[in-house]
Amino acid sequence: MCRQLMAEVVDSGYEPDVIVAVARAGVFVARAINIGNFYTVRCSREGSKAKKNGLGIMLRYLPSFVNVMLRKLEYRLLQWRDKSVNYQPRTVEISPELKATLAMGNRKVLIVDDALDSGRSLRSVVEELRKCGNGNEIRTAVITVTRAETVCDPDYALYRDRTLIRFPWAADRRPVRN
Repeated sequence: MCRQLMAEVVDSGYEPDVIVAVARAGVFVARAINIGNFYTVRCSREGSKAKKNGLGIMLRYLPSFVNVMLRKLEYRLLQWRDKSVNYQPRTVEISPELKATLAMGNRKVLIVDDALDSGRSLRSVVEELRKCGNGNEIRTAVITVTRAETVCDPDYALYRDRTLIRFPWAADRRPVRN
């Protein structure tokens, strides 16, 4: 899917000079595309911390049907919460190297991530990168858009039909047994 996403970008005629991966999942997408060097920015939602801690380990060992149920519940709760809360930009960490590259201007920048839920993280990253330099053309690419209503739309997406995907790097992935 990652390579298919990049093929969609290339087929459109857009050839990025700079690839920016939204940590953590965007890094997996960038690596799978085999694009070589890329920059990473950090922008995480509140629920990510809980999944990284003990909850993520527990999720891996639950039966699949329970994880599917929990994922759908999380999806609905986040969707309800996001409708009741106005857009708030998230804190985005950008490396000095990326800032310097963007400050030169006239760069074609592609931001990659695995999924776009509310769009808050992606929008925050785009806004922060725009502040780093003039004349940069910034586009976004995700594998799936999981909601009908988002605060931003990606330029490229394989699925725009609210498809939920359990990626290999997800916190609730099953451990590989030998």
